[in-house]
Order: sequence, then C-alpha cells, then structure tokens
Amino acid sequence: MAIVGGHIMKKFLLLFFLAGLVGAAMDKSLAGEDGFAETQFQEAYQLLSQADDARDRRSWSDAVRLYGAALEKYSALSKRYPEYQPAVVKYRLHYCNSQMEMILRRVEDKTIDRAGKEGGAVPRTAGAELKQIKNAARLLMKDGNLEKARVVLMDGLKQAPDDLGIRLMFASLQCQSGDFEAASFLVESLKRDAPSNAAVHLLAGTVAFALGQQEEAREAIQQALELDPRLRAAHYDMARLLTLLSPPDVETARFHYQQALDLGAIPDRALEHEIEMLSGAPASAEPEIPAGNLPPAPEQVEPMLEYE
Repeated sequence: MAIVGGHIMKKFLLLFFLAGLVGAAMDKSLAGEDGFAETQFQEAYQLLSQADDARDRRSWSDAVRLYGAALEKYSALSKRYPEYQPAVVKYRLHYCNSQMEMILRRVEDKTIDRAGKEGGAVPRTAGAELKQIKNAARLLMKDGNLEKARVVLMDGLKQAPDDLGIRLMFASLQCQSGDFEAASFLVESLKRDAPSNAAVHLLAGTVAFALGQQEEAREAIQQALELDPRLRAAHYDMARLLTLLSPPDVETARFHYQQALDLGAIPDRALEHEIEMLSGAPASAEPEIPAGNLPPAPEQVEPMLEYE
C-alpha cells in the first residue's frame, strides 16, 4: 500500500508540476501580448507628440503626416487589442482626427508649407500625381481594401492637404470604415470651405443619417439637390430616407427614385419593393437603364461622389 501510495503521490506531483509549467507559459504569452500592445501604444504616442510639435511649429505637412501615422497605429492597436486602454485609445483616435481637421481648415494655399509666391497653384506634375492618387484610392475603396486606401489618401493629404477631392474621399473612407464621428469632423470643415459643393452636402447627409439624425440628413440632401438637381445619388438617397420616416413620404420618395432612374441610376429592386409595399402600387416600370455607379443604401454608406 505504501508503494502504491508513493506512485500515486509521484503522479500527482508530476501533474502539479506540469500544470505549473503550462500556467507559467500562458502567463508568459499573455505578458508578451501585453508587452507588444504597450510597445505599439508608446510608438503611437511618440508619433502623436511629434505631430503636436510639428503643429506648434506650423509645419503643416509634417503635422498631417504624423497625425495620420499615429491614427493608423492607434487604429491597428484598437483592432488587435480592443481591451487595451480602450478609453484612452478612442480619445486619441478622435484627437488625431480633430487635429487633422483643424489643420485642413486652416491651410488655404494650394501647396503646403510654401509662401504664396506661386499664387497657390499646384504644379501640373503634382496635379497629375494627385489624380493618380484619387484613382488608386477609388479602386481600393471599391474593392474594400480600406487600409491601403487610407495609406494612399494620407500620401495625397501630405502633398495637398486642402485638396477638396482628397478630403472628400478621406471623409468617405471614414464612413466606409464605420467611423462616423471622425467623418463628421472632416465634413464640417468641408462645409465651411466648400459650401456650394453638392457632393459635400450629400456626404453630410450620409453622416447624419448614419448617426441617426434623420432631419439633418434630409436637410443636407435637399441642399445637395438645390445645388445640383442632376445629382442622381442625392435623389436616390432622398428616396430611401423618405421611406424610413414616420410616417413615410411615399409619393415624394417615388418622385426622387424615378428622378434617379431617369438620370441613369441602376434600378434598386429592394427600394422599389419598399415603395410598392408602402403605397400598394408599383414604384416604377422595368426600364432598361444603362449601368451606373449608384451608391448603396445609406446604411452601407458609400455615397457616389464626384471627387475631381
């Protein structure tokens, strides 16, 4: 019995020892993960501090580049380690966005960090490069490759931080990423700088809709239509919005949807069915409409904007 008991005790001690090794390994792994998160956190903070310093020195191009780099670091940290100081990371994400918005609002020259000797004109080669940047970002956004699109647009902002098309695309990218609070910062600056641009107001309507501000969304889309009555995306978004009101404005929704079709939009069978269900009558016939670049529904948030 003593021998049997000894064997049992040895097995128990061996299992206890192995459990201790496994636990230690797990603790070491967790400590390694926390250490990596801390390293990323500190690297992002260094970029943020450098950006603040560049901003204070009025080195706007460096500030935009560094805030963008810090924003990418914090975004990656938030996705990979959502439990690591989430309140601080969220605050600094919004801080980076707000600082970039402030810089973009203040910079008025067409070329950054340059005195107005050239009258603010962007050299032709720079203009061609910006067009390539917009085209590349547009394709990446269409394919859903948002991280690469962000890198491309950040390069564009570095070259021309006040370019309306780049700023519109960056705000649209924030929407597509689901960060509507950040997008709202950019939209407000765009509205101040380009109050007569219909695409800006359409994007403002998209952001307001996503934030649950239906009346503000309606006003913004209506403003876009007043500025450009032929903006089919605005007619389409207005039609969808009007079907969601309480009570829905079915006849006006039908009008705007038909306007969108007449301007070349792709028929949306789901929206047609919604209007039909609300009114008891078909929303439209089955016209042969040429393929267009109609934006998805507002909840999908990628409005069709003219970025040029």
